[in-house]
Amino acid sequence: MALSEFFERQREYQASPSAVRKRATWSARGNRYLRASGGLRRDDLVQPDPDLNRKLALLTEQAFPVVSRAFNDHLGPVAVAAFESWPVASGLSKSLLDLEYKIDGDALVGVLVDRAPYAYYIRERTRTPRAKPRSFRPEEVAMMDRPPKGATREEWIQAIAVGAKQVDPVSYGYAVGVLKNIRKSESKKRRPRKGKRVADDLVFRPGLDAATKMESQIAGGIK
Repeated sequence: MALSEFFERQREYQASPSAVRKRATWSARGNRYLRASGGLRRDDLVQPDPDLNRKLALLTEQAFPVVSRAFNDHLGPVAVAAFESWPVASGLSKSLLDLEYKIDGDALVGVLVDRAPYAYYIRERTRTPRAKPRSFRPEEVAMMDRPPKGATREEWIQAIAVGAKQVDPVSYGYAVGVLKNIRKSESKKRRPRKGKRVADDLVFRPGLDAATKMESQIAGGIK
């Protein structure tokens, strides 16, 4: 069962010590807002069973076998794939991935959630492939002593060095073009490249496809 596999991996996964400290810091900050009302009393806390969602999944399986089968066949694989592919720095957001079940009118809704408040803003890291450095050609070395009008020798050497990572060999005209691009980039602010939003790739897009398939399977099973 894919759902039971997700809950088992979620239970066994351990975030790093820094992630645990971060969660404790959030709890301490949240408690500050309660000071005006007399602070937080332990007796006021409601502590749900940490295995509540797993038990709800078992209850759903017993009471609604058609719905449970659709959840297992389609939502379960999405949850497991998201858990396996979720990027890790401290591991906090991965440890807070969970499956929730809600009643919406007469419908039972399964939701893959992440309780880290910054989860939606996590993006893939962007990696620009770097060309292997090479030695300058004799003609490129000679060209370094002939910068174009208005260019310093340092700018010209930089342009030839950048061009050498792109073509072999670098022509005079090509180096002039590189020099112009360098000057353009220095004259305006460059926005940092952003990778894909992880939640879009791992949750929303596959989740939409899974929801369509679940609807079809459930409709076919209750005829």
